[in-house]
Amino acid sequence: DNFPIRGNSGVSLDDIPKNLLSDFNKMLNYKLIILNYGVNVASPEKTNYIWYRNKMIKVINNLKQIFPDAAFLLISVNDRVFKKGTKFVTDPSILMVLNEQKIIAQQTGIAFWNCFEAMGGENSMNDWVSQGLGRKDYSHFSDTGGKLIADMLTEAILNIK
Repeated sequence: DNFPIRGNSGVSLDDIPKNLLSDFNKMLNYKLIILNYGVNVASPEKTNYIWYRNKMIKVINNLKQIFPDAAFLLISVNDRVFKKGTKFVTDPSILMVLNEQKIIAQQTGIAFWNCFEAMGGENSMNDWVSQGLGRKDYSHFSDTGGKLIADMLTEAILNIK
């Protein structure tokens, strides 16, 4: 199943009735739940994301209770750049959200995959766009880039020791 909600930060998952999620689990017996949120939280106007950390910790802990037999994986934000002078540089808010996501995974005891690092780290979206792997908005993957990220994630999951 996929809960794609454009512009969602992930914190609204707590708004889904717990009995509904529990019923889904009874029918489908989930084994892995992947959470991929955060880019829409990042904003150049914000300098503190502790509120996001606290809410996502609550969301994940609630989900762990509803889906006790499932493993959880948090996928980090990807690189997103903006124009600064004549260069495109990583949005500093992406780095702040990434840091909070690492803490979220650590404090909830779930697996974490660093998409930002897998892309190449800071300013990597520039290379992705120039190679046709990122869109010209310097935030989103192209279809080819999305497939590459999916392949990288699949490889990481399959090679867990």
